[in-house]
Amino acid sequence: FKIRQSINRTAGYRGEQIIYTVTWLFQDNVRNPIYHVPVFTDPNFRIEEVKIAPKKQKTYEIPIGNKSVILVQGEQKLGSQLYTTLTFQKKLIPRKSGTLTIPKVTLQFEGVAGYREAYDFFNRKVQEPVMKKFVIASSPLTYEVKAVPHKGKPENFSGLIGQFELSIDASPTEVSVGDPITLTITLKGRGNLKNAQLPDLSRVKYLTKDYKIPEEISAGKVTGNSKVYTQTIRAIHQQVTEIPAIVISYFDTKSGKYQYARSNAIPITVHPSQEFHLSDVEGITETVDKKEITEQIEGILYNYDGLEVITNQSIETISLIKNPLILFLLILPILGYFVVLYIFHFRPVISQQTGTREMVKKSYQKLLHKFKTEIHKQTDTKEVAQHIFEELKKYLGTKLNQNPASLTFSDIHSGLSHHQVEPEAIDELKQIFNQFDALQYGAFSLNHQELNQLYNKLSETVKAIERSFQV
Repeated sequence: FKIRQSINRTAGYRGEQIIYTVTWLFQDNVRNPIYHVPVFTDPNFRIEEVKIAPKKQKTYEIPIGNKSVILVQGEQKLGSQLYTTLTFQKKLIPRKSGTLTIPKVTLQFEGVAGYREAYDFFNRKVQEPVMKKFVIASSPLTYEVKAVPHKGKPENFSGLIGQFELSIDASPTEVSVGDPITLTITLKGRGNLKNAQLPDLSRVKYLTKDYKIPEEISAGKVTGNSKVYTQTIRAIHQQVTEIPAIVISYFDTKSGKYQYARSNAIPITVHPSQEFHLSDVEGITETVDKKEITEQIEGILYNYDGLEVITNQSIETISLIKNPLILFLLILPILGYFVVLYIFHFRPVISQQTGTREMVKKSYQKLLHKFKTEIHKQTDTKEVAQHIFEELKKYLGTKLNQNPASLTFSDIHSGLSHHQVEPEAIDELKQIFNQFDALQYGAFSLNHQELNQLYNKLSETVKAIERSFQV
């Protein structure tokens, strides 16, 4: 077993990205890897993702601290020995100058320490791997970081380090004064794109003399080796004939000098703004009918006089209760309270419980369906074993509310016992686990009849687990 870490160069500038690679080499069965990568928490480096090109190689996603990595499986020959490899990559961006150390990577895992004779599920003699815990470590690395020079540094230096190109697109290109024009600004190149910032266009004098430009600009979206920004501008007079080129400074690590990325200029046509009058709007005229206000000489007019026209209209409580409409209005707030209580308290709990049950049921059905499909589809029983073993761990992880990737049989035994699953079912499950291990890494295979027998055994065992959980 070996583990190695490497970087694509040994020196560079502060802010210039490094490709960091960790490779684990092994020749036999391994499982339950736990990586310790100190550079992931080193304040001297910023960590960014490396885009992985889609290939036919197998990949596995695992957590390392508060980050996750994609392990890519491959092969590598050292001398006359052929190794299986698991590799991951990240970008490191140095935050300070000087000699920086990248500490060693350590890896704890279970590997094959030897073999012993045993009997499989069908009572055949096989070589069973004996697993043992191992801890291995790589060598540390050093990296020389240089600061960008002060000589020749532009006043408006953007902080970009690498090689870059700049282009812009505008839409529409025929407008009236004051109409919005959307600029799409694309920064392309190799370097620290993630934190790249464009200059504040609202402070660029040769732009603001012809355009009204807000201070706000989109944060930008990184896609591959490009970062795209959008900005809205408005022409302030009709003499404008183009959108001038936009310029951004950067430090070129190849030449060791400051350079400028310059976009293209875009011709546009600006028409005078249109003036609208109230009479131009359809259905509206400027004339308004005027009515004279006349004075009422007679004072306050009334229709009735005398106290005899006033009647007693007092309301008694009993009359309110007898009125169906009033009674409904009194009960409505109480009913509303219970409806809100159900919606925000009881229904989420019920939905969560129902959702969990449905998820487990689907996982159980998927496991058995996957097994049956693989039996008919695959000719390589090792492939069958690997696929079904992954589905079995997903099912048990869902059932026990644990992470399937780090699930061991000890965890499974403890979880199933806690839910009072029958000991016989747990023993059967252990035999099935051992059988899958032997199929993956042993020197034998099963025919379709034997695979069907294993399917029936797994089906009965899973059903026994389901029955225990439903009690």
